[in-house]
Amino acid sequence: MNHSCNEYNINNTTIDFLGYSSTIIFTILLIPQVYKTNKSHSTKDISLIFLLLAETGCALMIPYSILLKLIPILISNSIMLSLNTYLIIFKLTENSKRKEIHYPVTII
Repeated sequence: MNHSCNEYNINNTTIDFLGYSSTIIFTILLIPQVYKTNKSHSTKDISLIFLLLAETGCALMIPYSILLKLIPILISNSIMLSLNTYLIIFKLTENSKRKEIHYPVTII
């Protein structure tokens, strides 16, 4: 069944409220993780696959929201994309630092 919002007597204010409320919630969603990562300097407990899937989902939602003129979705996914990108870069650079081999210094 394909129903329009007008068939359910939902006004634009209600629709906008739902859209912008979800935008705020989804935007806030990653901020605690970014804060924790900055504070601990560690992404060890974050799955790279999770971050890559979230990044892909956000990247796909941006053109979708532009084409359908869904401004709240565009805003939240743009912000989430940048936060995910930060976490991915931090995770990849952290992983490369862990793989560096440190040879013990011996004094002869």
